[in-house]
Amino acid sequence: LMNGTELDQGVFITRQSNGENLLVPEDGLWEMQGAGDLDSDGDADILWRNTETQDVYYWRMEGTEYVESVLIASLPMSGEWEVRGTMDFDNNNFDDVLLRNGTTGQNEIWLMDQTGLQQAVATQSLTGQSWQSYV
Repeated sequence: LMNGTELDQGVFITRQSNGENLLVPEDGLWEMQGAGDLDSDGDADILWRNTETQDVYYWRMEGTEYVESVLIASLPMSGEWEVRGTMDFDNNNFDDVLLRNGTTGQNEIWLMDQTGLQQAVATQSLTGQSWQSYV
């Protein structure tokens, strides 16, 4: 846990099935992209992106316990796309994923529901380096 820019307290994530500690996916190809309640269970889940395949998964969590890894995108994103945050855009109690293509200015929202990715919705494009989108 952070206090401004300083590490205040560390929290280990444990694997629910055997109690072993997890820090990051083991192969080194994954980047943490954010957190949000992607499965509407009241616990924050951790969003990951594979830098080689561009697949986006989330770790379904129960508190600090890892439950399972869930694929969000069945098709890889091109390298220009970045995850910019999570928020419940459609008021269905599932956090959705905001994406932005920094080159083209395209924005997209991945609407989530109990089955995972419900729909990808393109929003208005904003071009130019002065426009950024974050949640």
